[in-house]
Amino acid sequence: LMTTEPDEGRQVAEIVVPRVAGRPLPEAQAQLERLGLIVDVRYEPNEVAPVDVVVDQEPIAGARLEVGEQVVLVVSDGPAGVRVPDFGEVNAAEAVRLLGALGLGATVEEVYDEGVPQGEIVGSIPAEGARAIPGDQVRVLVSKGPEPRTVPDVVGQPSAEAFVALGRAELQVGRVTRRASADAAPGTVLSTTPAGGAQA
Repeated sequence: LMTTEPDEGRQVAEIVVPRVAGRPLPEAQAQLERLGLIVDVRYEPNEVAPVDVVVDQEPIAGARLEVGEQVVLVVSDGPAGVRVPDFGEVNAAEAVRLLGALGLGATVEEVYDEGVPQGEIVGSIPAEGARAIPGDQVRVLVSKGPEPRTVPDVVGQPSAEAFVALGRAELQVGRVTRRASADAAPGTVLSTTPAGGAQA
């Protein structure tokens, strides 16, 4: 749409602002910029709209602007509150202090984890990067190592079969001691420590 300004007698392109509320920011911004409008983004907490979704716009849809004028997009920054930090290399005590400095409470909870060494932080609830309301409790999850396995009962089996059974149970064979026995064939397992059925 072209209009003529009376003072200068020049034509100015006029744009009808489209409705972009409810759309992801990158998509909305690209559409407005293609029309020749400048986009200013203002983030605000929002309990309902997902992060980076446009929740409001100024001016409203249907308004007429000239090329080069500005549209302000109000974009969801997620629920209000404090972002749970990324704990990185800190230990549990430092994580508790860090959360306290942000106005959050903290409890330390030990959990089994197959990949994270014992004593290191596995994660948190709410997760790192999520929002928490000041005063909320954040559960800091600390690894207590892999979950114990049940030792298979391999007494009476040939040692090769016993070693395979231990490997299937994700256990490693420790020290092997040989002992003479009149009651068992050579290579037969006489006992294990810990015994079959125990946790290791």
